[in-house]
Amino acid sequence: MNHSINASSHRLPLRSVIINDEFWNKRIKINCNSTIFYQWDQLEKTHNQENFRILAGKKKGYRQGFFYCDSDLHKWADAAARILTKTENKKLSKLIQEYIDLIALVQQPDGYLFTYNQFHFPGERWINLQIEHELYCLGHMIEAAVSYMETNEPEKYKQKFLKIAKMSADLLVSDFLGASPKYTPGHQEIEIALIRLYRITREKKYLDLAAHFLNQRGKISFFSLRLISQALSERKRSKKIKKDMEEKHITNELQMSFFGGEESHQKEAPLLPLRSVFQYLSGRYLQQNQPIHRMKRPFGHSVRWGYLVTAMAMLYQETGDEKLLNALQRTWEYLVQKQMFVTGGIGSLGVVEGFGCNYELNNDTCYCETCAAIASILLNWELALITNEARYSDLLEWQLYNALSVGISLEGKSYFYRNLLESEGQITRKKWFATPCCPSNISRIWASISEFIYSYNKKGIWIHQYIGNSTKIQGLINNNVVNFQMKSELPWKGKVNLVIDVEKQAEFTLNLRIPSWTNNITLTINGNPQKIEIDDSNTKFTGSSIVPMKSKFHEITRVWEKETTIEINFSMPINIHKAHPKVRGNKNKIALSRGSILYCFESIDNPEAKIPYATIDLENELTQEFDGTILEGIVKILGCDKTSKKLIAIPFYSWGNREQSAMQVWIRD
Repeated sequence: MNHSINASSHRLPLRSVIINDEFWNKRIKINCNSTIFYQWDQLEKTHNQENFRILAGKKKGYRQGFFYCDSDLHKWADAAARILTKTENKKLSKLIQEYIDLIALVQQPDGYLFTYNQFHFPGERWINLQIEHELYCLGHMIEAAVSYMETNEPEKYKQKFLKIAKMSADLLVSDFLGASPKYTPGHQEIEIALIRLYRITREKKYLDLAAHFLNQRGKISFFSLRLISQALSERKRSKKIKKDMEEKHITNELQMSFFGGEESHQKEAPLLPLRSVFQYLSGRYLQQNQPIHRMKRPFGHSVRWGYLVTAMAMLYQETGDEKLLNALQRTWEYLVQKQMFVTGGIGSLGVVEGFGCNYELNNDTCYCETCAAIASILLNWELALITNEARYSDLLEWQLYNALSVGISLEGKSYFYRNLLESEGQITRKKWFATPCCPSNISRIWASISEFIYSYNKKGIWIHQYIGNSTKIQGLINNNVVNFQMKSELPWKGKVNLVIDVEKQAEFTLNLRIPSWTNNITLTINGNPQKIEIDDSNTKFTGSSIVPMKSKFHEITRVWEKETTIEINFSMPINIHKAHPKVRGNKNKIALSRGSILYCFESIDNPEAKIPYATIDLENELTQEFDGTILEGIVKILGCDKTSKKLIAIPFYSWGNREQSAMQVWIRD
């Protein structure tokens, strides 16, 4: 496996870590056996595969869907490939092979692949790069191909898919390497894909193009005029399609509203239309307002921003450009301090689906798109590998259990796109969306959970997440082999058991992450107690009250021999969170968490409380109890309101799984 030269530690191959965890096994099994096939069926219903069949000459018909809908099928293929990396599934293999055969037929001889233009505007390409997502779609296809190369699927199909990806990438290199800033993509993703393609091919032209796209951002002259011109062009093209459909008596089969109808009664931030126009025309929305090395804070569309900074982190790993790392670290600090919600979610504003003002962390108008949580997780993982700093792994854990997990139902077949922290009942999970970017993106992460657990270098091993697993790590000093068995009772109990078996005696350092949410730890090695202390020196007051900077790695340097057993017990107190005073909507309110799980109050559990306007009396002791009868088994937090009526808090990720209901995270005390 090729290692990035400027990463402090290296990721393990996806297939090398076998998850065996009570909490995560359920989700992984549903993802593999149910969700991925449900998503394929939904994409069939919304014409995605049919668009390719029509262009391949296999069916007669009319291409339907948004200009970016190719990406949803490509992203599904990426999720399927990651699943197949870990498991054998003949049904899934057959579907992804069908997909590969289809795109091979549709791809033009020079590598171009974008059904919107190929069907509606043959011969036209790269017309409205800031708006129409050509490069975004190709990015997800290339990522799927790279993921597929890690599977044990037939070599014939692996090489066929890689050839498709390289043909498209080679076209991009030919057309865009050295081009002016006006040819940067409007929705970042292609940069991540090109760097991943470089890592498996070692063809530097792909890395060069990714760097070119990134370094050209924020340099377009008269950007607002160019954006207006492209918006008018896109509108003209849309009208042409509509007229063509009317003349040919084509019925629009896709009648879903943009987000499946969940916004019909949604509150929005003040002056949102005016603020949105400013974000568009200033370039902020598309991160075209300044060069990336000058970035000091997040801005614009939160998913675009997340993919941008993830690509920057990946580029740093390959080039060592310190200006990139400086920009990333100061921007991450700014995000955590002033623009992140207590869930770990990001994005304060609807319409632009992105960042607002400092401390604009409103519970009932926030956006916190599920895909933005995913983009932030990807960034945190790359920064963790670059720095070996626990803060990034700590925030990744928090976002994994909260900001991301809430986006998919327990049965894996309904979703949140937008994730409010307070709802009067207007938002419910949807079976699908007209823009289904989140469902298959979640499936990509569920299939990749094992990637986030370990990293290593010649001198040591880092444990970033405590998820039950087994693995074998090779590549330490003298090429020693270390076998790991981890049993974890998280997130409900704090006990973790590690069995470490080395093939030959060796000295190295094992780095155990101490989570920010614990206040006491006991640690034994082969039954012998070890001294371990919590460092509370880094307790900055953040907007959300989440302080991942408190997390540290505890180093155990020793000569390791066969069958070393380590037992860790993390205390799991009920933590009471208070937001920064500048977060006006949370004045005199608190939020509750326990371990890595944030809690909320749902009306179905609290029929006598006025959710989302309930209060809590902290003079009464908060208690906890495990309830195996609801929501696949959870720990509930019990308290009382100001009138001594019982209150029940459940994990935030689990709300909206039973019936339409109101909900609140922050509660007045």
